[in-house]
Amino acid sequence: MALVEVVFLTLALILAAFFALAIHMGRRFPGHPHLPWMIAGIGAMASTLMFAAIGIETDANLILTLVLFTTSAALTCKTFVVLTGSERKWPASLGLATLLTLVACAAIIEKLPYIHATIPFHLGVSLLMGEAAWRSRGNALKDDVSHVINFCLMAMAIIFAIRGFGYMIFFDTAASFHQIKGSKYELATMLAMAVPGMTMTLLLMFRTLDQTADHFRAISCTDGLTGLLNRNAFITAAENAAPGSWLIVCDIDNFKRVNDSWGHAAGDMALKCFSGLLRSMNMTAARIGGEEFAIFLPRATAEQSRLVAEGLRTAFSLQQIDGLPDNIRLTASFGVAGWDLDDDFDSAFKQADAALYRAKAEGRDRVIVVPAGPSLPTARRILKLV
Repeated sequence: MALVEVVFLTLALILAAFFALAIHMGRRFPGHPHLPWMIAGIGAMASTLMFAAIGIETDANLILTLVLFTTSAALTCKTFVVLTGSERKWPASLGLATLLTLVACAAIIEKLPYIHATIPFHLGVSLLMGEAAWRSRGNALKDDVSHVINFCLMAMAIIFAIRGFGYMIFFDTAASFHQIKGSKYELATMLAMAVPGMTMTLLLMFRTLDQTADHFRAISCTDGLTGLLNRNAFITAAENAAPGSWLIVCDIDNFKRVNDSWGHAAGDMALKCFSGLLRSMNMTAARIGGEEFAIFLPRATAEQSRLVAEGLRTAFSLQQIDGLPDNIRLTASFGVAGWDLDDDFDSAFKQADAALYRAKAEGRDRVIVVPAGPSLPTARRILKLV
């Protein structure tokens, strides 16, 4: 087996391993839109290299190899474009690249010199990769990994463009495919493409794993129904608050009656409606249990905190909630507390919670504000009782 074929086989086996891993990840994490493209691209590239390693003995085999390689290049470019959040359309150069590959195939069928016949193919693949790198340049994730992937794509685009024209410099016009295949030039260019190609594949897999880890980290910190922080994540975010911060604890009034009268689906819609108001205000907020929520206001004043709570109270009382009769409006009660240098977050939470129950006792649909006070039982203990 020639050295070039050994290189082909080695690359094919490595890509086959990536292909198997990509399939596993696609089944495990179906929510990632770029994984199907990555699976298809790596699979097509691995098939191309495996086919080349076994041996390209006929023009038909050579044509199939060119078509597979163009397909894998298009799918790989699509993967990167989707992964970086760019427009999810196919590269504009795909049509031209396909046409150029077909021109190369026609030239091989017509027995034109190999070094001339494959120039359109190399230009087509170069255009695909160059466009993907260019389109993702402005929209790529702003980190080193994405920049390196972008650089690898551009490097491969340049190598492909040079490789095709290089045949005319280093070989006679009459040189056959088999003469070129066993040459040092072919080995050098294959290795030159293998380095950025494998680097790009590894980093695409790394990016997928990294995004998957971020996805699970987000799930572990988020309440599944409302999309707000869960209570443990909220405590972590707020327990080291600087003095001068404020806390709002709130509760939807008569929530049990909603579930009993109109069903749990209506109750869920009420929770989603209230949480939507919290998200729209872009504050650190959490669902701490049942129909109770908490809001953290760093470095606020008592008046600012009261106005936030009053704004939420008024806005929620005006909401028409799906699943409830048109004449029914829900209300919420609020307890607001702050803390100073001699206080801590845990005691502030206890005071806000007590203020909430005072608002409930005084008729609901109101805001009670209390100043910072002495240390009381910890927030964790209170949250566990919710």
